Amino acid sequence: MLEGRGYDESLARACVAGALAASGHGAQPSLPTSEEIDAILAL
Repeated sequence: MLEGRGYDESLARACVAGALAASGHGAQPSLPTSEEIDAILAL
């Protein structure tokens, strides 16, 4: 929502970001980039 996205898109991006972060090792290194989130949402 901070980037002007709607509620539904923001929620979808947050879910993808959480799933990617939970599948990595370490707190900071596992945070996904916007490009990684976009790639998953494009599937």
